[in-house]
Amino acid sequence: MKGSSRAVITGGDGIMAVLRGLVDKAEQVVNTAVGEQIEAQRERIRGQAEQHDQWRDLAPHLATWEDDDGDAAFGVPDEADEDGRAEMLEYGTDTQPPVPLIRMGVLSQVSDIGWSLTDRFRAEGF
Repeated sequence: MKGSSRAVITGGDGIMAVLRGLVDKAEQVVNTAVGEQIEAQRERIRGQAEQHDQWRDLAPHLATWEDDDGDAAFGVPDEADEDGRAEMLEYGTDTQPPVPLIRMGVLSQVSDIGWSLTDRFRAEGF
């Protein structure tokens, strides 16, 4: 077509199918690994809470869930009776310093997820 800026490429169906397959496999690897890491992190934070005098009785209430943005959330859910107490412990008050058990646990998790995903991708042949 004279004057057209459109290029037509044919014969790429096989390449696209391979790429789609790789993306699908990578998605499965990520979803599985992240799900396992989230569960392990909840158990780690719960275990740390059980060892801490101020957090001990809140440990059974610690949970993970998906927030409104679709991200993983850690803590004591808003609907739990102990939510206000957990927030005061985590962030402190005018008279009590914070005991950031959840935030520190999540920070350590961020680096662990990166290594875990790298290892998982290598194990899956990526």
